[in-house]
Amino acid sequence: MFFGKPKREELKADELDAYAKGLFEKKVARITDRCAAHVARASAALASFETACIAFGNIAADPDPEFVGMASAETLKEQKSRYVKALLSSIGALKGNLANEDSGTRYEAVLAKKRMLEDFIEHALKTNASFRSVLLGFGNHFSTIKRTFNDFENSISVLKTDLDRGTADFSNYETLEGAIAKLASMQREYEMFGNGTGSEHNAVEAQESDDELGAVENAMRDLDSKVYAIEAEARSIMSSINSMLKPIERAARKYDHETKGKQKLVAAIDDPMRELSSESSYNNFLSMLEGLQKDIDNIEASEKERELVKSRVKVVLSSSIFDSVIAVGKLNAQKEQLIKERDTYKVRLAELSKSRESKNEAAIAKQAAEYNRKKLGADISSLVHAIEGLFSSYYGVDVMITL
Repeated sequence: MFFGKPKREELKADELDAYAKGLFEKKVARITDRCAAHVARASAALASFETACIAFGNIAADPDPEFVGMASAETLKEQKSRYVKALLSSIGALKGNLANEDSGTRYEAVLAKKRMLEDFIEHALKTNASFRSVLLGFGNHFSTIKRTFNDFENSISVLKTDLDRGTADFSNYETLEGAIAKLASMQREYEMFGNGTGSEHNAVEAQESDDELGAVENAMRDLDSKVYAIEAEARSIMSSINSMLKPIERAARKYDHETKGKQKLVAAIDDPMRELSSESSYNNFLSMLEGLQKDIDNIEASEKERELVKSRVKVVLSSSIFDSVIAVGKLNAQKEQLIKERDTYKVRLAELSKSRESKNEAAIAKQAAEYNRKKLGADISSLVHAIEGLFSSYYGVDVMITL
């Protein structure tokens, strides 16, 4: 349609490179065609230069005596042979490189060949400088080489002039290609983030872990309360036991001394939990108390003190200390069991805490990755719009890129 809106091209991301290449090739086709012809002419000039070099090498004439100087004629002939060999080697390498050049676009191929041709000229001039004595000594035979080399240089100069007309278009193409390559790289990076699934499952798993952690902490608090209650009850019973035994401790020591260590009543009073933990030991304790009661009058003490000891011993003999000791023993056994159970919970609590810490770190890392993924997605979207704009600006085409 005349002056109508161009048809919109819908392209996938992996089709952009080929599409851009085709548009660029089409836009610079005339320039590329002319430059290809210039390269052909340069190659022909190079062939003529090569022929001239071979002919120069085959000349048997002696060098001009005026320019021989300190060197002999044979030495200059030998240098002439080396000079020709160096040029022919460079020409052979250039011809091989030109034949093997295969860049992305025809324009890039011509540009690469132009650079090869320019590099050859620079190398040839350096070779001339290295063999200046040969150029002077055989100057009368050098005209064909000069002419063919000048023709070669001129063909490259024309090539450069025409090739430069496509510089702006090539710069635009490189900008577009750079953006397309960046888009491909960003897409690969985006795919590495994954699709963000699993968040709901992770949330449920985290909640279950927190629930178990709370249950373990509650269980430990409950066990601690039970341990404290048992300890309080055991202390109360032991306080009652000590309140009965401690008042007779002094008399018991004197009694043990009077019996010359045969009786160990003080040991039972000092540590009833160890000394009175069995019926036999308790019965022995009662026997010692009865002995103390009988011998109290023989122990050195005041009458008041003797009467007090007698009444205290009577209280102990009529009490149920053994039952109290057994009760405390059972309480201590319960306490040990509860502490073992609490230690088991403690280990599990450490495991759950470490797991939660790891999951928190993983969650933070996942949130960061998700943020980066969303940001990268937004950057990709912006770059897509920018590439669409470049296609429109450079080539006047309406492109819609689908990912």
